[in-house]
Amino acid sequence: MKVEIWDSDVMSGSCCGPVMMSQQSIQKIMDSINEKNRTLERLRDEFNDVKFEMDAVSPQRPMGSYPPHVSQLLSNGAKAPMIFIDEKVVIKGRFPSYEEFKKIIEVSASNSQ
Repeated sequence: MKVEIWDSDVMSGSCCGPVMMSQQSIQKIMDSINEKNRTLERLRDEFNDVKFEMDAVSPQRPMGSYPPHVSQLLSNGAKAPMIFIDEKVVIKGRFPSYEEFKKIIEVSASNSQ
């Protein structure tokens, strides 16, 4: 089973360079990144047989550089993060909690047997 996580590129805040942000905004982004990393670390530890891949969605990235299942959703207006299991979208527009993500993987694993 392969889990793909396509998240927003936090460095692509503007077309012309870094965006000026408040310390509070920066801290909020860092907290979100850290929480996602903790969630993925726990999932990787628990599901050794699942391959986890992460990549970024960026307005500067050409649409043709994404896999077809990702570019199709982006073309239809989907927003990151987008999470796929074996190229089927399971969540778009938000990052699930650890418990929700774990349940999605378990259900997908049982459905594929």
